[in-house]
Amino acid sequence: RWTFRAMLLLAIAFALLLHAPGLAGEFNIFDDFRQIHWEEHVNTWSWEGFWYLISGNYKGANQNLMYASFQANWAIAGKTYWVWYLFNLGGLALLTALVGWIALRTVGDRTTAALAAALFAATPIVSELMCWMSARSHLLGLLFTLLAFATWLEYRRSRRWWAWLVLSVVAFALSQLCKPVFIILPVWLV
Repeated sequence: RWTFRAMLLLAIAFALLLHAPGLAGEFNIFDDFRQIHWEEHVNTWSWEGFWYLISGNYKGANQNLMYASFQANWAIAGKTYWVWYLFNLGGLALLTALVGWIALRTVGDRTTAALAAALFAATPIVSELMCWMSARSHLLGLLFTLLAFATWLEYRRSRRWWAWLVLSVVAFALSQLCKPVFIILPVWLV
């Protein structure tokens, strides 16, 4: 008899194997080079630049965390694409786990939850999240939005521990620093 953790780990392994060929890819010159390699604030590591990207409204995009993650990646990897892609694979693993956990909490069946996680990872739009580095705003935004939803579910379940609600609000605020399109979450929850 399979436990939910074992099935979820299998779904995450499936997600990572499915997207592993992307490690041999390269940056898209029309989008990724413009977003990463030609931006002085992004491709030159400094604490001053990092805090500017976190606290400012760089390019008026409200995607502070995406640009800060770019700068951290740049400091570690330079132009080495596969290291950038590894970061996205880590984000995919977390997203797949969150999808499975939310499915378990909402549906209650562990097999269905693990299948939901695997199906999420196999959805064609996930390939864009993985391969286009400038789509990292969607990857991080979705990660924090789902985390906000998951912690809200825990708050609704426990009702006595307000820390879940605080974590939900913080995760929602972080989602807005990645991609403001996720502003719809509170309306959806209501």
